Amino acid sequence: MGLVLALAATEATAQQPLSKIFAVVGQVWLVRASDSTSVPAQYGDRVLPGDRVTTSEEAVVWIQLRDSSMMLVVYELTTVTIPADPEIGLDAGKIRYSQRPARKGEPRRIRAPNAIASLEDADAVVEVKRRPDEPRAQMVTEICSNAGTIVVDAAAGARHVRLGPAECVKITGNVLGAPYAALRP
Repeated sequence: MGLVLALAATEATAQQPLSKIFAVVGQVWLVRASDSTSVPAQYGDRVLPGDRVTTSEEAVVWIQLRDSSMMLVVYELTTVTIPADPEIGLDAGKIRYSQRPARKGEPRRIRAPNAIASLEDADAVVEVKRRPDEPRAQMVTEICSNAGTIVVDAAAGARHVRLGPAECVKITGNVLGAPYAALRP
């Protein structure tokens, strides 16, 4: 009996929401991983690992990950998968991720098709500029640090760069550029 309850508790815990919708502007869709249904995202919606969030033109959604210490902002024309592990998948579009304060030993990774950004106690903006028919060699990913430190690796290379606050780097194809100062408004 105890084993059955332990298994049921483990299964229930695995399905508890990892995230929730904090705010929505414009048309935002939530595609459930469990059954692939697509529903309009609304304030307070619970989001489970594997669910995908897609924004339309001129839309943006704020997603609170786990507790209030992690926030993911998904900008217009972007699709992102809500992670079960500490990795966020971004195929195309633009996101902003912030985590404060850092949880010891819990870095977050943002994986783009041609780059990986590893951050802990950081605020980062990642944008993948890509057309569906575009060859990988022409794809451009830009990663900027608003706060904290980010280590950026090209997906196919051994070289990496470390970004500090107000620094950015571009990855074109699989070529990792040199860090440069972010423009501030």
